[in-house]
Amino acid sequence: MQPAKLGYAKLNIACIIHSLDGGGAERVMAALASRLSRRSHEVTLLTLGDGRGDRHKLDASVQRHRLNLLFQHQGWLGKVVGNRRRVIELRSALNKISPDVVLSFCDRTNVLAGFACPKEVPLVLSERSDPAQQNLGRIWEWLRDRSYRRAEHLIALSETSANHLQRRFTVPVSVIPSAVDLPPLRSDRVIAEANQLVMGIGRLEPEKGFDRLIHAFAQADYQSAGWRLRILGEGSCRGALQELSVQLGIQDCVE
Repeated sequence: MQPAKLGYAKLNIACIIHSLDGGGAERVMAALASRLSRRSHEVTLLTLGDGRGDRHKLDASVQRHRLNLLFQHQGWLGKVVGNRRRVIELRSALNKISPDVVLSFCDRTNVLAGFACPKEVPLVLSERSDPAQQNLGRIWEWLRDRSYRRAEHLIALSETSANHLQRRFTVPVSVIPSAVDLPPLRSDRVIAEANQLVMGIGRLEPEKGFDRLIHAFAQADYQSAGWRLRILGEGSCRGALQELSVQLGIQDCVE
């Protein structure tokens, strides 16, 4: 019996991310690597961490390389030496894999991947936050300007992020929102509407856009109908978000 023919080329794909410790980007990477592998591609996932804090499962067919490179260095010289080592070891791992394409997730990891990826291998860098709202610091932004130029393609989660990347880099940009697995159980709409609750979950940082959620809630005038907005998370913007709800006059229905 002849094996079924694929409608696409079988590729050797190297995926790179800092870790699978938790979070949306890590969840998407684990799911993407697993699905690519199930579609008969040869997939290797490289994490800069040691994998001891993994929260997301991979398909058994995905090869996993734990580089154990997330150790902390003291002082600027130590950080330079540490990141140089990360690039060297990441490049060595990629040379051993000899991939057809490299896919990297998340800002600083993308910067390292840009310098580590062999020039002859197509590199796709995926931004998992809004780079217009997230400043990595002067040195990392300087490095990002040089690293991202080496990419074959950039991926953004939204049109706003894509427009920022297109203005900054001369690299093609595509918008691919985060994938979401449908839950096994659907909510009871009668109970959900009776609760009259809108919930947001995430880090309270500028790139997460919770200020826009609060503005949207205020503009929709949900509070007059008895609805509440509950935001779960911690971060540097907590105080500013609380102040924003006061300025908009909706502090009594924002938790």
